[in-house]
Amino acid sequence: AVVSTQSTGSSGINAEYGRSDPDPKCPANRAFTAFVVDADAPGVTVGRKEWNMGQRASDTRGVTFEDVVVPAENIVGEYGGGFKVAMRCFDKTRPTVGAMSLGLARRALDEATKYSMERKTMGKPIFMHQAVNFLLADMAMRYELAKLGVWRSCADYDEGRR
Repeated sequence: AVVSTQSTGSSGINAEYGRSDPDPKCPANRAFTAFVVDADAPGVTVGRKEWNMGQRASDTRGVTFEDVVVPAENIVGEYGGGFKVAMRCFDKTRPTVGAMSLGLARRALDEATKYSMERKTMGKPIFMHQAVNFLLADMAMRYELAKLGVWRSCADYDEGRR
């Protein structure tokens, strides 16, 4: 297959999804193919490292493919089955992404609580004001709800449920 597209990947080996059926009437679940391409392959241009908010360890870059030849052995799954491959990847990454987001939410709650105890208005810490207490309580409730959702997604994955 010959690929010409733009994507986001890393500076090493890229797992990509490209439109393999040019027919605009082809359903999306059959129009894409997953493939693996080395970043040094002819026609691959790797852009500058993006500044990621939160996930700074992720080497995220714009990647351009210009008439890149993808050998048949580099196709992941079956030709036209890229949508299924992507969905299986999401099944595996949802719990991890949820857990990372949960950690960020916990830190935000801790920082907001700490700040509300330090900042004073009208002679008392702002956490003593009912409106601020409602905001903190809502944050705590949403955090606990998100935690249950992450645990559920992990349990579903462990049990083979989608």
